[in-house]
Amino acid sequence: MKVRIVKTNLQGLPVGESHHYTRYPDSLVERAKAMRAEGKTLRVIAAELGVSHTIVHQWSAGLRRRPAIRVIARRVRSE
Repeated sequence: MKVRIVKTNLQGLPVGESHHYTRYPDSLVERAKAMRAEGKTLRVIAAELGVSHTIVHQWSAGLRRRPAIRVIARRVRSE
């Protein structure tokens, strides 16, 4: 069996790139948050990163992609 590192929330559910429905990598989300902290507008950030301004707002306001609380190792069946 293989071991996979997974970022989880307090309930043990996968978050960020560890979640199977993730569309955008954590690095892109962090880059958008940094650009917002620099004072760039949502639409400018969205245009530069190629995402919608709504998702940039949700990331920067903390409505999506809340930080991981803990990191755990899960066993995965090897194929």
